[in-house]
Amino acid sequence: MFDCKTLASGSTGNCVFFREGKSAFLIDAGISFKKICSYLSDMSLSLDALKGVFITHEHSDHTKALATLSKRTDIPIYATLPTAREIYQDLFQKNDGEACRRFKENVRIIETGICYPAGELGITAFDLPHDSVSCVGFSISDDFGEKLLGLAADMGHITSKAVEALVGCKSVILESNHDLEMLKNSSYPSFLKERIGSDYGHLSNFDCSRLAEYLIKNNTKNLCLYHLSEENNLPELALSTTSERLAASTNTKYNVTVAAKEGITEVIQ
Repeated sequence: MFDCKTLASGSTGNCVFFREGKSAFLIDAGISFKKICSYLSDMSLSLDALKGVFITHEHSDHTKALATLSKRTDIPIYATLPTAREIYQDLFQKNDGEACRRFKENVRIIETGICYPAGELGITAFDLPHDSVSCVGFSISDDFGEKLLGLAADMGHITSKAVEALVGCKSVILESNHDLEMLKNSSYPSFLKERIGSDYGHLSNFDCSRLAEYLIKNNTKNLCLYHLSEENNLPELALSTTSERLAASTNTKYNVTVAAKEGITEVIQ
């Protein structure tokens, strides 16, 4: 039975857990190694249950645990070539020779548009627009081709590639990073506000609600709002922006949740 939960969400760290049968995986590892082990324990699992970690991009809030994971385990780390090179370079600059060596041994290079095995599932990466060397989302399907889960975070604007990958997914984890007015009036310097609001920054609550409406009308049943900004958003604001739009436009049954900053949030209800 397919199972998915978020373990962390936001600017301080992001991590998603999914499994089918005895095979468990992470998407991103932007929290400490210790916290990952703790959350697995809360689910009555050990680190041995993890069969792989899929990385969206190189920013530290998505890769924090990779050095320790590389040094202490043989868990494969899946990333695009530009992302893998950037992570390796960061480890090299930190003079962590052991992490560099082990990361090179554990990394597996993936390409967008190709379906890779993840236990009994298939996982496909797709490009997202973000200010990193490479950024991808993921869609997960079963062996019948049914789209079980889509994840899209750290994207500055909605693209046709993202829509194509997400449409029809039964459950979707979708970025709802900031409220436009809160960002405009925040204490952030102008250059940072411009970066976040740019086409290669982060998705606003408003744009998240637009995409959510389309997805819910096309077979998505569970929506988890993800990667909320601590300063420029509120969980209740992200939830109300999307929920009010959905309530006004569809009578389809659906479930919308907001991923907790820390701790386990059920994606599939």
